[in-house]
Amino acid sequence: MMIPVESVSSEVVKDCFQEGEREGARAGAFLQVKNIDKRFGATQALSQVSLSFKTSEIHCLLGENGAGKSTLGKIIGGLIQPDSGSVLLEGREVSIDSPAKARELGIAIVHQELSLAPDLSVRENMWLGAEKDHSAMGIVNKSREAKKAIEILSLLALDIDVEEPVRKLPVGIQQLVEIAKSLMSAPKLIVFDEPTAMLGAVEKQRFFQTMKKLRDAGITSILITHHVDDVMELGNCVSVMKNGKCVDSFDLEAHLASVDILERLTGKRQLLDAARDRHDMGQEVVLEIEGPGRSGTCTVPIQKGRVVGFYGVVGSGAERIVKGLVGLEQSKGSIRYKLRGKPYTPADPAHASRCGIGYLPAGRQQNGILSKRSIRENLMISQVKRITSWGGVIREKTEKEMARRQLSEAIVKYGDMEDPIESLSGGNQQKILLARTIAGGKELLILEEPTAGVDINAKKQIHDCIVSAAENGAAVIVLSSDLMEAINLCDTIYTLYDGRILNRYDYPDEGCQPQIVCDVLGQHGDGHE
Repeated sequence: MMIPVESVSSEVVKDCFQEGEREGARAGAFLQVKNIDKRFGATQALSQVSLSFKTSEIHCLLGENGAGKSTLGKIIGGLIQPDSGSVLLEGREVSIDSPAKARELGIAIVHQELSLAPDLSVRENMWLGAEKDHSAMGIVNKSREAKKAIEILSLLALDIDVEEPVRKLPVGIQQLVEIAKSLMSAPKLIVFDEPTAMLGAVEKQRFFQTMKKLRDAGITSILITHHVDDVMELGNCVSVMKNGKCVDSFDLEAHLASVDILERLTGKRQLLDAARDRHDMGQEVVLEIEGPGRSGTCTVPIQKGRVVGFYGVVGSGAERIVKGLVGLEQSKGSIRYKLRGKPYTPADPAHASRCGIGYLPAGRQQNGILSKRSIRENLMISQVKRITSWGGVIREKTEKEMARRQLSEAIVKYGDMEDPIESLSGGNQQKILLARTIAGGKELLILEEPTAGVDINAKKQIHDCIVSAAENGAAVIVLSSDLMEAINLCDTIYTLYDGRILNRYDYPDEGCQPQIVCDVLGQHGDGHE
């Protein structure tokens, strides 16, 4: 359940962050980095980076995957150490040699990849690492912990059971819990690394409101993002990074438009357009989904060669549809599936895979990559049967040839396919996971947040791969929190609210954006279910 964000008063924020003691209105740099260098093996991640972050400012770091944004954020957060250069906090040089030291200095970081312990409760996750600061003789006061956790969650207009295990929450809610966790220590500066990657439109607006309230309370925020729209909504200052260097830094003034910022980022004055030519692939139905509609039962056909989107806020029911399709959750009878005209109830994801369904889950780090395995192994794990001979022996030459071809088709930038997958940028990791999903999905592809946390060029390349898969005959289901991506990429969008399928929007349906927003907010308009 979400609390209306307007009900979260500025007084609550002031109480949590002691605005009066912070003197948030004063001018000047709160934190500075000077001539920061960082190298990982042969890769120069940062080169002579110097930036200033002012008090009560939202400073946006823009750049493509591999530009060095996250590396700089991790240095500020104490996760890694620079090779050279200095960090100054309120004019005084400091050594941030650990996350604990960063917290001691009033610095928190929200990671792009979730760092929550899935089997612990929301309350336990939010207090994790801070127990010794509030417990007496090792005895945890759960009531006090819960009260503080609820207070912080209210800043994000989030009303959930704090004793619920995190793993039972949708990924978008987990992302909000991750953000709330960073606020527990009342930090003076917060580094947000792609915080909106897993948030839907409504959750994103609540997060934006919280960011503004934190700024008004004197908090300095560093927002690492690929989304120009996020910058336009929140930013006071923007710094652009390329190839480990800061190439531009400027105040976000009223006369600047999104195309101006995009031009500074990419050199092009045009926004990403995922629109494509729609080819008639016929009416062959691969999958039918039957579930509650706006008035009675609704049947959704998923046809060969078409991209179908499901759009709704976190908890709308789209996640349940996907989990049921891939065998992660047994449907309770309200949702039924037919695959190629026959009843379909997968026992588990392996069963779904044998039926020709490829699944790309949200949460790359937790649910996608095998972090200690190579690029080749991560790509080919779904294709073992295609590369084994009689007796189960892997044909290494065949495997490497297939891997090389698929990496090329997915436009993955890599050195050696035997390198660890974590040596690649997030965008290239995502392209490998998509290639793996496409290779394993003969009948149907189910893609959750396929472009989360990737830069604008990688996003276009991923869109091209999805379109190509559809044009080659696959049926595709997309769940994306990026509404414009869904509108431009999908042939059909179904909106969901409170477990019900509300309306259907077919491409081209100009002006459907406000209608879709009304649907997901529960303000149902006249659609065409």
